Amino acid sequence: MVSAADESRVLSLSDLPVEIRVQILGHLECLEELENAIRSSEVFRVAYESCSHMVLTLMLENALHFDLFPLAILHWELSQTRWWNQDHSENWLNVRFDAMKTPNFIWTATMEQNLDMLRFLKHVQYFAQEFIDWALRRFHENFGGVETPASRSEYDRVMRGLYLQSIIIQATVSRGWDHSSTTTEETKQSAWKKFVSSFQPWEIEQLRCMAQWVSGIIPLPLICYSCVQGRWLEKDLPKEQGKELLTHHGLALLRGVESIDNRTDHYKIYIIRDFFEDLREYSEKLYRVVFDLLKDKPYIEAAEPRFKSDNPGPKQLWAWVRADPQFDVCRLKDKIGYPQYGSLIWDEERVKRSRLMKTSVSR
Repeated sequence: MVSAADESRVLSLSDLPVEIRVQILGHLECLEELENAIRSSEVFRVAYESCSHMVLTLMLENALHFDLFPLAILHWELSQTRWWNQDHSENWLNVRFDAMKTPNFIWTATMEQNLDMLRFLKHVQYFAQEFIDWALRRFHENFGGVETPASRSEYDRVMRGLYLQSIIIQATVSRGWDHSSTTTEETKQSAWKKFVSSFQPWEIEQLRCMAQWVSGIIPLPLICYSCVQGRWLEKDLPKEQGKELLTHHGLALLRGVESIDNRTDHYKIYIIRDFFEDLREYSEKLYRVVFDLLKDKPYIEAAEPRFKSDNPGPKQLWAWVRADPQFDVCRLKDKIGYPQYGSLIWDEERVKRSRLMKTSVSR
């Protein structure tokens, strides 16, 4: 029998198993917080000393899963900074991005590698926030701060637009579909069908969202169309060269486009406008093809395949949730999700850990 006194006793940190204390430390956001926790609490210090590698691994894993931007966009953006080095073999940024994309890196990395990666993520977070602020300023300048009814917030709108653009770019590039390499209509259709069939259901749904949100990508539409109408360019860059340039550097090109009256920036704007048109064409065509295949089935089967998988990957789930037009990312970051997503993103063990953290803080 558990006495009333035991039931009312507040759980202290020393009552928690070492595994739980490690999980709590692993959910801290930066090394400063980790250092403060270890210095201020003997039980946290003991947990870290006994499982330091696990703590750092958890911190890195959570940082990767819950970052606001996909790695591709951050790579394009960071590639324009002072750390960029044309020698990719010695590029500090490229080496770390490649390492993070290596399968099982976070489970096999040494403590020194994890510490180095966490320091690197601090740089990533700094530039990500800087990029958000810049995009919001452009949004106010070009659109007057007016939101569409479907947009829950300017912050969410900017982030989703950038993220959805990266989906179609990465989906196209990673599958290597190139319609220019085909000669006859039959081979073109065959290549397209093969390209379409390579997509997973959750990617298809993201592409559907892409088709809906493509006109809201920040800040491409107004800049692109207003500049191209005047035909300011005397000599256009080759189309494929423009695609390659945008694929590698992405929206970082726009950082230097401070004014549409600057003639030196016209070629950048034209390239972006041209690729933007292709993005819309690809996403709309792909969605039409897929929709025709699924139109005889209930919509829930096409739109909610993530609920049918017993073991959906966390990156897939997180990517899906971020692409949902009805989802408020800021609320999820504060651990307040909609019910249908809660069981997927915040499992019971994570909820328990969250309660334990609240208990320890109140203590």
